[in-house]
Amino acid sequence: MGMAPRLAVDAAYAALSLAALVLLFTHGPTRWPLDEFRRKCEADIAQAHKAGDALSYRDRLTAKHSSPALWCSVSWSLGTLLSSKWHLLALANALVASVSLTRKVLVHYVLGRLVPGSGAHHSYDRILNFVLFKVVSVRATLDADWEDLAIWTAAYCCFGTLYLVGGLARDHLEGLRLTPAQPGVCWWFSGLMVLVLAVTAGMGALCWALLRPLFSILCIEALTIMFDVGQTLVKYAAYAWDSDSTESWEARSDAVLMCEFATDICILLLTLAHYTHILLINGATLNIVSVLVFFNIRSIASKLYSKTRKLLAFRKAVESMRRQFPDATKADIVRFNDRCSICREVLATAKKLPCDHLFHRSCLRSWLVRHLSCPTCRIALATADVGQWAGSSASPTPDAMEHGSDLVFAAASSA
Repeated sequence: MGMAPRLAVDAAYAALSLAALVLLFTHGPTRWPLDEFRRKCEADIAQAHKAGDALSYRDRLTAKHSSPALWCSVSWSLGTLLSSKWHLLALANALVASVSLTRKVLVHYVLGRLVPGSGAHHSYDRILNFVLFKVVSVRATLDADWEDLAIWTAAYCCFGTLYLVGGLARDHLEGLRLTPAQPGVCWWFSGLMVLVLAVTAGMGALCWALLRPLFSILCIEALTIMFDVGQTLVKYAAYAWDSDSTESWEARSDAVLMCEFATDICILLLTLAHYTHILLINGATLNIVSVLVFFNIRSIASKLYSKTRKLLAFRKAVESMRRQFPDATKADIVRFNDRCSICREVLATAKKLPCDHLFHRSCLRSWLVRHLSCPTCRIALATADVGQWAGSSASPTPDAMEHGSDLVFAAASSA
């Protein structure tokens, strides 16, 4: 059976599973009608609010006090879903079927068209780290009831799914850039990125409308995903736009790298503010949650400092290369009839080393960060010729290829 018929079978099964869940949810036995339950629930919350003292900042972050109507609706829904084992089985079956179908559709119609391989190990790591740090965040922020936990879990599941799709797209784009240039634009991929941006913005607006006191926490998730996906979209546009033109790519490479630096730094700044806020909410108490949050803050601050240094080093690299190595003339390129020895593409513009070998500017810059020699004849280049931006070691640092949004969730592990 081909992929399309199997996807059709999976889609039919997911539709039947969702229909069964909706049928049980709407026609199953309930202890209270929704409207009656909501009126009683909201009245109890208002009475407790009037009888009690002023709410603390931590209590105002709970959905029970920030959105009583939402809290009561979730309470009624949980009571219905947990009323019998059939409801639980229908819920679990619908979730598994929907997630499986979504993954297969993305891989087959969007991501699978770009490069082979699924990058599954990266996805598992991202899911594990995301779940770990969101559990820490919720535990440090509030002592939640089941209703609060259900609302926070739903919000983080939506944001986590969007983050995971963005990470998969980034992995596939990195693999695509290592393959021979493919002309044209994959509109499925571009459409997916635009859809993720739109859904993320919609999630942020929904959090503002329904969970306004929690917006200071949840908006960080939306902004982080938007920066991450926006960076991937910009890099793919730079790759797909006239990808067979070396000259135009050379003119855009610095702008793409600056965009990557800027978005990574913004993601790290947002995450640093996020965990600082959580630490303030949790208070200066000596417990495992405070220790984890503190070390996460420390590690993210260290990554931010490292990323800033790399940005300054990159600017020095561009300036040093401009001063030390002249641009090859058209006559030089014609005379040598050469290809770039690093990427093996035809030279349209090039930099010339003292040994007269020609290379693309971006290719040469990446090479000289790791090796102080000519890529072709291996003649040694003096540090003074290359500039101080060339690293003191022959290999990149362990986090040289890390991405800002991955550092967010890998920080405490490295601490």
